Amino acid sequence: MNRSWDADLLDVGAGPAGVAAAVMASSLRMTCAVVEAEQVGAKLRSIGALENVPGGWSTGTALAGALAGDLARHQELGRQHAVRPRRTGGQP
Repeated sequence: MNRSWDADLLDVGAGPAGVAAAVMASSLRMTCAVVEAEQVGAKLRSIGALENVPGGWSTGTALAGALAGDLARHQELGRQHAVRPRRTGGQP
C-alpha cells in the first residue's frame, strides 16, 4: 500500500529529541511526518532508572510511554503521521 502525506517537517526518529521537534511543529500548526524504525522511545525502554529528566519520569519505560502519548494526541489533531519504514530484502 502506498501512502503519501503532505508535511511541513520530516522527523526521522521518535526518541526524546524527535518527539520534541514533532510536538513543537504541531504547536506551530505545522504538519509533521515522524519516521521511526521501531517503536516510539524504543531505546528508552531498556533504561531502568532515569535522573535529572524534566517531567519527573523515573524510568525509561515511563518516559517512552509519555512520548508515545504526546505523538498520539497530535496525530489525532491531524498534524502528525507516524510512519514505520518498510523493510526490504537483505535488511534485518
